[in-house]
Amino acid sequence: MVNFVSLWGWAPLPTWLLWMAPTIFLATIYILMWVRQTQARQRAQALLRELETAHRQLADYAAQVEDLTLAAERQRMARELHDTLAQDLAGLILQLEATDSHLVGGRLERAQAIVQQAMARARAALAGARRAIDDLRAGPSAPDALVEAIQAEARRFSGATGIDCALELPAALSLAEPAG
Repeated sequence: MVNFVSLWGWAPLPTWLLWMAPTIFLATIYILMWVRQTQARQRAQALLRELETAHRQLADYAAQVEDLTLAAERQRMARELHDTLAQDLAGLILQLEATDSHLVGGRLERAQAIVQQAMARARAALAGARRAIDDLRAGPSAPDALVEAIQAEARRFSGATGIDCALELPAALSLAEPAG
């Protein structure tokens, strides 16, 4: 505008302004759009950094959940194996001690009967350990399998000791904890 006035004077200035107004308007709109686009790009980059941080945190959390899940599964397996093997081995030790006592006392027939029971118990323990490992692979067992296992253990106890067992189990035995 200064150049225009110095070359042509003040008289044609209103006409020049009329012609320049759309150019100035468009330049102003362009500058505003460029500023908005720059701000949007900066905001998008900030959101991308936040998203990358959240993604890293999520990956860390997923790894922690996996580690905790594996630890919980190991603990569950240890409990299952302990419950299965420790009880059977304790029973075998008791039977072997009883056998030793009968052998010392000269009661060979009773000692032999206990050895036979111990062998049967060892076989049952091995089968139980295999079942426990298979159950760990397959997941939680059904209530029917639990009832059958309890009944088999009661029969084994009766056969080993000669003591009759009366077993009363609810029809729908549930492994779930009671609510409340």
